[in-house]
Amino acid sequence: MGSSPSYLDPIILARVVGDTVLDVGCGLGRWGSLIESNFWEAGLSKPPQVDGFDAFLPNVEFSSKKGCYRSVWHQVMPSPLKGKWDTVLACEVLEHIDQEHILEVISGLESAASKRIIFSTPNWPNYRNGHDTVCGFNDREAHRSYVSRDFFRRRGYQ
Repeated sequence: MGSSPSYLDPIILARVVGDTVLDVGCGLGRWGSLIESNFWEAGLSKPPQVDGFDAFLPNVEFSSKKGCYRSVWHQVMPSPLKGKWDTVLACEVLEHIDQEHILEVISGLESAASKRIIFSTPNWPNYRNGHDTVCGFNDREAHRSYVSRDFFRRRGYQ
């Protein structure tokens, strides 16, 4: 997947908890790199172990070379996750999932989080096609769905 707006960096980094993080749709490894270098912003005494996965295989290959991930793998949602992480980080991911699978994906990610889950997604319908990236044309960059702020509020999110 792509990348989050940089104004989210201090907001999200400060909310990471625990010793393990799953970076959903890790893309080019932005969150793994930021967590490794800025873990202290979350009040952590050491960098957590970060795992990541992405639906675009060239992103997996790119991110796995960064050295900030314990493990990086190819996975397309919806599909079951094997494992639990203290923090599950799903930033700018949900809009890339087909609308009919949103609830299944959110429920699966919630099940994988033992302490906290962090979602970010556009706050408006922002549909678009896939596009060229530094790793080649990525059809998975298409925005296929919209999840409203009210949806998250009804599920108890802040």
